[in-house]
Amino acid sequence: MINSGVDINALRREKETALINLGKAMHKMIRDGEITNAAYSGLSERIAQIDSQICIYGGARVPAQGEGVCPICRNQIAPTAAFCGGCGTNITDYYSQYTKQCNKCGQITASDGQYCTVCGSRH
Repeated sequence: MINSGVDINALRREKETALINLGKAMHKMIRDGEITNAAYSGLSERIAQIDSQICIYGGARVPAQGEGVCPICRNQIAPTAAFCGGCGTNITDYYSQYTKQCNKCGQITASDGQYCTVCGSRH
């Protein structure tokens, strides 16, 4: 075994960080339409779905009406529920008064926000 004083673990961490950054850059290019490869687009779409779920259950994204999640308390509700059984929110009124759809990624966000909580684009 050769020991040249190089920290192999540090190099591995640096490589991992570079690969993650490359993946993030490619994902953004795919979402922006700069890359249209079908194999990559499928992976990017799955990442977007995962991002959406992280944002919903982490409280950063408003679930779309009909997703089966209360936008206020995040309780599971029927997709056609008029009211949340957990907190009593009128689902239809909430969506008509307090939400809007992002022009870039299509996700539902709070109408008083200036930026989309999923893709970061300005409203």
